[in-house]
Amino acid sequence: MIELEGVSFGYGRGDTLRQVSCRMQDGEVVGLIGPNGAGKSTLLRLCAGLLKPRQGAVRVDGRSVDAYRARAFARRVAFLPQSRPVPAISVQRLVEMGRFAHGTDGREAVERALSAVGLLEDARRDVRTLSGGQRQMAYLAMLLAQESPNVLLDEPLTHLDIGAQLDVIRVIRQMRGQGKCVAVVLHDLALLPQICDRALLVHQGQILFCGPPGECLLSPALEQAFGVCVLPGEGPGFERRQCFT
Repeated sequence: MIELEGVSFGYGRGDTLRQVSCRMQDGEVVGLIGPNGAGKSTLLRLCAGLLKPRQGAVRVDGRSVDAYRARAFARRVAFLPQSRPVPAISVQRLVEMGRFAHGTDGREAVERALSAVGLLEDARRDVRTLSGGQRQMAYLAMLLAQESPNVLLDEPLTHLDIGAQLDVIRVIRQMRGQGKCVAVVLHDLALLPQICDRALLVHQGQILFCGPPGECLLSPALEQAFGVCVLPGEGPGFERRQCFT
């Protein structure tokens, strides 16, 4: 479980996030949505302990992020950023890096993770030879091998084709089935009900909506944040607000 209470943060004089409070529970997937620059990735990085709030508290499993030592924190939280290096190592070695916080061999955990993402037979391949979708699955396997109960994913579906997206969604659902707390930044709003149990809409550094994805897609808050009109009909459809003026 991850909690933010009255959290404010800024990179300069102004605040990127202002008085943000929310709770992400075990066994659920929370989708973070909002326009570019709204503060979604910043919120995720605060949860990952990579940024420190100017004000307020960030707690993981009931303890302040600052109360954890690095290895202990890594056993509680796994984070997949938007961009990552592509190292000249094997898939298996990459996944083994997820075990650094445990200080043990973890061979069985690595094998389970590779099997879960369908890369067991590709374990000896160089990461650089993988397709974009396969590479994303390899990084997800590294997170699974880390065996942290809280998982943070920053735009894991970006630049993936539909098949690769479905593979990633399957792994996210698997994490939820294991009782993990999963927070994922999404840009494709149509995928929100398919992936998430709850939507967190961030706009101009504040939370405009927190609740069921279906309700979020019909909420006036969505129009306020994105400047669009929600169209009636089966499935979410959107048009620019000025189309109706």
